[in-house]
Amino acid sequence: MEGSEQDWMQSIPEDANVFDFVPKQPRKDISVEKKKALIPIPKERSKAEWEHIFELYPTTPDGFLQSFEYDQSDQYLPMLERYGFVVVKVFEPERCDASVKEIFEDMNKYANKHVQEKPVDRNDPSSWEKRNWPSPSKFLLALPAFGPQAFSNRTHPKIYHIYSQIFKETKLWCSIDKWGIFRGTKNLLLPDENGNLSLQDRPKWKNALRPHWDVNPWVRLKELKSGDWEMYQSLVALVDCPESVGGFHNIPCSHRYLETWCQEHRAPHMSSKRSMPVPPGDPMVDYFQRVPLRKGEMVIWNSAQVHGTFANDSDAMRLYQFIRMLPAYKRCQDKDRFSPRKIIKQYPQFYEEWKTLPFDEHQRKLVGLDAWDEAGAIAMQSVDDDQDED
Repeated sequence: MEGSEQDWMQSIPEDANVFDFVPKQPRKDISVEKKKALIPIPKERSKAEWEHIFELYPTTPDGFLQSFEYDQSDQYLPMLERYGFVVVKVFEPERCDASVKEIFEDMNKYANKHVQEKPVDRNDPSSWEKRNWPSPSKFLLALPAFGPQAFSNRTHPKIYHIYSQIFKETKLWCSIDKWGIFRGTKNLLLPDENGNLSLQDRPKWKNALRPHWDVNPWVRLKELKSGDWEMYQSLVALVDCPESVGGFHNIPCSHRYLETWCQEHRAPHMSSKRSMPVPPGDPMVDYFQRVPLRKGEMVIWNSAQVHGTFANDSDAMRLYQFIRMLPAYKRCQDKDRFSPRKIIKQYPQFYEEWKTLPFDEHQRKLVGLDAWDEAGAIAMQSVDDDQDED
């Protein structure tokens, strides 16, 4: 019979992943038992095997991770390739302090004055209460950071140097992303029901992101095999962020495990390229490594890396800024919802404000105000055309 089960099975190369050849639509000529047999089964591994796959990133005696100066690319690029993430020193304390100041200026600037009882103050936990919190998000401000300090940070020469080394590309765009805030949760000096100050906990503020990929792993694997760019995420700690204040954690080396994982798991019936959670009970979640950061350090991670966040378990705030760069090509900006041209179109009212900031010629190109060249101008215009059609 044409298209029979036997013919279909014989057409599959011996060294191929049989699941790649499973028809997208259910076939009546394949038995239920045979369909079940075609479902990939994860390989059982010992603890020693898992630890070998997910090798831990080097730590330091003070409880942090090994970090590098921004110009030590000969050292941090191999670390990024090996572990899927790396820590680099980027900002001086004065820049971090100015950034923290702008975070709270932004929070109070965009707060609903009819609801907010008092300005949000880093040193006043009573101003962190839900009724006074100006953002619907648990740990991000609702809007991207449009202030002058935020733009100065994301266009900083050290950030540019690092990403130009990562991509081996000089024509880059910076993301126009958000501030991040984790409220303290324990031993907070707050008024009780009688108005008397006492130390209290706020367990509902212990927010954390579950393990996930920033991309659909099967879609990303296909893109990488077709020669697509490796893409990266990063954030900068604006205060000291030891483990107690919560933070970023990831499974080291999981970017190199992506293909194996996809071969051992059945792809869902979806084509989305967006974030995807790790299935419950997956054994690799036992191999997360926390990434405490010193003030001014940046963690960079591969978009194919499994990661998440762990909750704040202290009385202090965790404050940071999402900053990254991407090659100035349309296929790259199409994958990043915080790429300059997308943010310009999404927030035209804020664009009218920040486009007048005193950018130099290089910064104007990084934020998408000017094109790097004629090809870049075409790519920028194509985003405008795509948005206009929506």
